[in-house]
Amino acid sequence: MNIIIIHHGPLPQYSQPVSGSALRAEQLGLALSQAGHNIQWLGKGVPAPNGYQDRADLLDLLSTLKYDAVLLIQLEEAPHVEHLNVPIIVDLYAQRLLEANFSGTLEHDTLCVLRALRAGDLFLCSNRRQYWSWVSILSLAGISLDPAPIIELPLMSHPPRKPAPPKSPIVIGGGVWWPWQNPWEGIRRSVAEMDRLECGDLHWYGAPLDGDAQIPNDLLEHKRFHYFSTVGLSQFRAALSTASVAFDWMELNPERQLALSFRQLEYISAGLPVITYPDSPFADMMGEAGWCSWDLEQSLEHALCFPEECRRRSTIALELADQLKPEHVIEPLLEWLENPEKRPETPNPLGDIAEAWSSAEREYQIRQLLEQQVEQLQQELVQKETEIKEKNKAEAKLLSSIDRLSISIEQISGFKNEALTIAGHRIEATQRSADDLSKENALLRADVEKKSAELIAMDQLTKRLEHDLTNLRKELQEERQRRSIFKR
Repeated sequence: MNIIIIHHGPLPQYSQPVSGSALRAEQLGLALSQAGHNIQWLGKGVPAPNGYQDRADLLDLLSTLKYDAVLLIQLEEAPHVEHLNVPIIVDLYAQRLLEANFSGTLEHDTLCVLRALRAGDLFLCSNRRQYWSWVSILSLAGISLDPAPIIELPLMSHPPRKPAPPKSPIVIGGGVWWPWQNPWEGIRRSVAEMDRLECGDLHWYGAPLDGDAQIPNDLLEHKRFHYFSTVGLSQFRAALSTASVAFDWMELNPERQLALSFRQLEYISAGLPVITYPDSPFADMMGEAGWCSWDLEQSLEHALCFPEECRRRSTIALELADQLKPEHVIEPLLEWLENPEKRPETPNPLGDIAEAWSSAEREYQIRQLLEQQVEQLQQELVQKETEIKEKNKAEAKLLSSIDRLSISIEQISGFKNEALTIAGHRIEATQRSADDLSKENALLRADVEKKSAELIAMDQLTKRLEHDLTNLRKELQEERQRRSIFKR
């Protein structure tokens, strides 16, 4: 079967900090792929060819792909795909309605949830507590529970690995700082107990989404508390492999009582027994893979002072991680995919109200945007009118300058004509002088040619005379020679 998984942001880059939604998208996709399904991930905000930016991009991308089902990791995308004639699977692993009470987005998230419930044909949750929580909301949304279209699909472990505990006990914990998670009181109690026991250090990883970590001063100054901010997943896993025990103790609230955390799966996959409180989904499933008690101090004492017991519980943590491997966890979804089908339509008044509310909200936002644009255009109009007035003034100045330039041009033209007349007279006079000079030059040339001819004639005469003189000298010499003979 061809399945498309729609998520937000890139899939995990293990050298970088990783979001839970990215891990969930990757885990589900890999588990389905290992079971023989063809998986295509589409990420919002991810570059092409596997990404899109908005609804139009997503629909264009879907029109080019072949698929038999769509799995949504983010509820916000449900309205974009509810018209598709394939089963829509919506992952409800996060308690969005409870989270929204802390993040101040209850109105927005309520609409997202109701619209996602209207669009979905099958819903996923991460634990039994979530199952009963969502079943009530499904019923309230008018969705038939005969049978309930929701299955429990826990978060998945990764290949378990046995830790290498340090000589001095290290307690490790962390995660992204969400508004609904407050670890500080638990951390204070922990370092105080470590002081009493005179052993152990607490290493804490993570930061708020904006990266602005506000650590309480009393903890920053405590010698047993070590803060490492946000690191890549590979680096965090390396730190887990050298720790002794994991610490997962948040201020109790409804969201924490229903949510299973990805870091809890990281802890047991690293073979770390976990110190936590009883009222949580992880506590329901952990057994002896750690210490689950309201008495945090006693749990810490057992973890730090009894290494053999810590090693025993570490082995149990690895066994629990083995039970939560992808090939085991994915089985309920694989069974449903053997015969997937669209959910029968039922009256859904809350979904209809949510859709109408969302439409009204969109129209209100569009109206606000249009009003802002009108106000901006009016301001631009006033600005343009001012600019036109200034341009008219500048144009009047230019016209005045043009008039002055025209007068100047006429004056220059008159001066030019006068100058041309004078120049013409001078040229004419110069021309006459040139004619006289040409005639005189011709006479001189003729005289020069005549003299040249005379010189040539004289040269020729000179040559004849020299020749005659030479002959006379020869005759004179011969005559002298004859006379000399006669004298003898």
